[in-house]
Amino acid sequence: QSPNPDFMDILCISDYGDSLLVGTEKALLCISKQTGRHRVVDPRRTSSILTEEDGSFWFSSNGLYRSTPNRNYSSQVLSRSNINHISRDNQGRLWLASTRRGIDIYDPKDSSSFFLDLSDVWPEGERPMAMEMSPNSGMMFVTSSSGLNVIDPRSLSVKYINKSGGFPLNLPNSNALDISSDGIVLVGGVDGLVSFDENALWAEGK
Repeated sequence: QSPNPDFMDILCISDYGDSLLVGTEKALLCISKQTGRHRVVDPRRTSSILTEEDGSFWFSSNGLYRSTPNRNYSSQVLSRSNINHISRDNQGRLWLASTRRGIDIYDPKDSSSFFLDLSDVWPEGERPMAMEMSPNSGMMFVTSSSGLNVIDPRSLSVKYINKSGGFPLNLPNSNALDISSDGIVLVGGVDGLVSFDENALWAEGK
């Protein structure tokens, strides 16, 4: 618990050794698992966190930021508005879901980035939400405003499935996406939860 109401509107949580990184509407916090004491890592709204093995981590706000241990500041890496989710593909690139009609892809190895424009695939008003790379197929699954997208990180080809194409949810939730190591996909939405075996997509040629 916190006496500061600004710290109670939680958007994301990430395990961080002996602590938890907690993103709220007003700040990014680091909270001790043992004592519950917290400190402010960065005074920005934080909606997604992605940790690295060296103790550094990425977080999203009005842009993409990186925080390094033993530093007193966070470095802005990309200036983008309202990044809602961060994921990593099997090439080590970061996929960023924002308010844009597509996905920003950033490569930390050489600091290059490009925009995957999905305006020709998505209906008007569609925006990316949650993203998760399948450990089974290596495909990137992306929920958007009214559907599910399966994107090949190598070719960047996209399969978009919505209600009319057999995807049963009308409105997937922003972070309700998980994929098991054997390819079971779980997606939550305002009208329920759906699970399916992603191998069926390839077997049926859908």
